[in-house]
Amino acid sequence: MKHQNDYIPGLFPYDKITDKSEILFTNQFGDLTAIIVKRITHPCCYIIFPSRRYAIYSSVVNNNTLNVHGGITYRSDILNIGDGINIQGRIIGWDYAHAGDYTAYNTSGKKYSFYEIISDLVNAVEQIQKMEEYYDNV
Repeated sequence: MKHQNDYIPGLFPYDKITDKSEILFTNQFGDLTAIIVKRITHPCCYIIFPSRRYAIYSSVVNNNTLNVHGGITYRSDILNIGDGINIQGRIIGWDYAHAGDYTAYNTSGKKYSFYEIISDLVNAVEQIQKMEEYYDNV
């Protein structure tokens, strides 16, 4: 796993005020790419599917078959990180800016640790991999 920047593992940098988004974590899980981005007010997770996995991507998007925090809230063929960084592919994502979550606008909400967010991301990847096994054996 690759941690970017100099954040203390286990702590999510909620209190580091920035005026732009930052990629905090990227990792390859087989042919899936997982990314954690710190948006200006809250964290987001994204998974990029390879084009050959269109059936899985389509199932996740159309049937809402992935159990993630707050549900899938992002579906696109491009992910704009900012500063001219755009990632292309079949992308899904979710955020930690729901009612009860800590954000710049709701400072009484739950602060998720870096490990909790990574754990959620890995759990989502594992759910997708189980779907892949099913589709590969049908």
